[in-house]
Amino acid sequence: LRNLTLLSLANYGTVGLFDEVTDGGVIRNLHLENLDLTGGADVGGLVGLLQDSTLSNCTVSGSVKTEHDSGMLGGLVCQATNSRIEDCRNYVALSGTDSTGGIVAQASNCTLERVYNYADISETGGYGAGGIVGYLSNGGSISQAVNCGTVSSKSVYNTGGIVGRISSSSSSTNKVTALDQCTNLGAVSGGSSMASAGGIVGAAECGTDAVVNITNSVNSGRVYLSTAGKIGGILGQFYDGTLTVKNCANTGQLHFAKVSSDKYAGGVVGYIMYSNAVLVVENCYVTGFPTMTGSNYATEQSEIFGRLYGGSQYNIDRTFTNCYSNAASTYVDKNKQPCTYVSNMNQQEFADTLNANIEGQEGLLAWQLDGEVNGGYPILVWQKLAEGQSEHTLEKTTVVAPTCTEQGYTIYTCTA
Repeated sequence: LRNLTLLSLANYGTVGLFDEVTDGGVIRNLHLENLDLTGGADVGGLVGLLQDSTLSNCTVSGSVKTEHDSGMLGGLVCQATNSRIEDCRNYVALSGTDSTGGIVAQASNCTLERVYNYADISETGGYGAGGIVGYLSNGGSISQAVNCGTVSSKSVYNTGGIVGRISSSSSSTNKVTALDQCTNLGAVSGGSSMASAGGIVGAAECGTDAVVNITNSVNSGRVYLSTAGKIGGILGQFYDGTLTVKNCANTGQLHFAKVSSDKYAGGVVGYIMYSNAVLVVENCYVTGFPTMTGSNYATEQSEIFGRLYGGSQYNIDRTFTNCYSNAASTYVDKNKQPCTYVSNMNQQEFADTLNANIEGQEGLLAWQLDGEVNGGYPILVWQKLAEGQSEHTLEKTTVVAPTCTEQGYTIYTCTA
């Protein structure tokens, strides 16, 4: 469907090409090219509200906007609940004023698989900005997701390459949130006081019984805050519950502007809010060291874990197993628990070490070297083949869409 224009849609509720798809509805193989859609409230390029339904093999390109000063904005879906979204792509640059996401603005207990954002995402207020999902609540899962665009925010607390904000409370029906095989290639930046920014997730605001698992994922985008706050290569800030980060890597630079205080950074996790949280980091590697304009260091920083609120970071239940860094200072946190210094991470021997640490780590989840991508550091096999016939070059080349017509963006080359 090409060159469709929908302007001045309702200034209340959720709107899209389809305002609501509910009760087992299915939209499949729908591609909107050069869409021009403007709504007065909460807007999704394809669907306003997706509830108990499925969206499969759909793409959107063109322009999708909201005119509301606190409107949610999603490239394909505005709000999704108890639904499945698979094999979908967004080519629309989004500028939202509330939760903003390349695929969906807000998702509650949803499953997203093989989803890709190729456009820049920005937000000026609200719950969170993410390359794939702005605000993810009540559990759910995201797998085989790639963000290629920059994700930036102003007056927003949570900004992430894949998800801006995760939320799970004691009343959530599903308390488990899982992100697997996610890659962020775009720069992530925030500008709100005491903001959180992460290469994969900006912040996870969870209750004591919540579980967040981030596995087999890589961030190579720069993570930057122009204000005081928390930044992490994988996750910026975690509140409570159990967080497991396994078989992940951060090769993106972590950087603060020159601000006076309260700057916390970690190569994997920047900050944990409560001392009864549980943190498990296994078989992860990071490159470089967090930096700040005009100074060498943030207030508190480390290769793996930055700080626990209140300074009682020694009390947190944390386990670090097979953590690696190529930075000169080799500590996983301020307690000086050592991680392993590796000077030659761009060698096959290091990839073999990562694979040997995880039982059954083979096939698409094995680490490999490709000298032309990721700075020569190991990547997971799935990153090269995450879109079926499309090959991820991880370099800035011309994007060719599934129809093999040039889209003028960067990162991917179609081999179909």
